[in-house]
Amino acid sequence: MAAPAAYPAVLQINQSGSWRTALTVDLGDVPEEFMGYLDRVLRLASRDKLSARIVATRPGDNGSLVATTTVLKRWSRPEGWVNT
Repeated sequence: MAAPAAYPAVLQINQSGSWRTALTVDLGDVPEEFMGYLDRVLRLASRDKLSARIVATRPGDNGSLVATTTVLKRWSRPEGWVNT
């Protein structure tokens, strides 16, 4: 799986109405089986309305990475991972 940008992407999880960054990843280095394992972990969560997404990042004003609204993949319990 390759990211469309030169910056890492972030995994965000929504459990209670707001997105929280959980992990920063370089999608070019993530083996496909990682997404399968991540799917299994998310399905073990006790919240029915849990959702996740992987979004692109950009450099912030102070040099740190900032999550954008560009969603690369999204996850839901009924569908699993879907490319956007």
